[in-house]
Amino acid sequence: MTPDDQGQWISEVRQKLELGFFVNNLKDIGRLLHKMSLATYLPSACFVLCQAALIIAYSWDERPVTSEEVHSVETRMKPLFLACLEAMGRRVPPDELERCLDQLVLALLALDI
Repeated sequence: MTPDDQGQWISEVRQKLELGFFVNNLKDIGRLLHKMSLATYLPSACFVLCQAALIIAYSWDERPVTSEEVHSVETRMKPLFLACLEAMGRRVPPDELERCLDQLVLALLALDI
């Protein structure tokens, strides 16, 4: 995957994140990130983001969810997803990307979903 291709994929994930955190969109984001993990130089980062999106989607798919919960999770998680994508796009050093991913994972683990 060329840097331009990766930039295009990252842009597509960002656009989907802007649509909001609803089950089908989160599943779409997960599928896109899964494809990215197979084609990028950062498979682990893409896989972590993929799994985070799918964990939220499948947890909400199994039960009714209030708009307040969706808003709370989106407000907490969306900036972290975007920060990771930004770091990937800028090709930051591995330790900086790892910090972004760690923050996302810790926030995900702290969610009551």
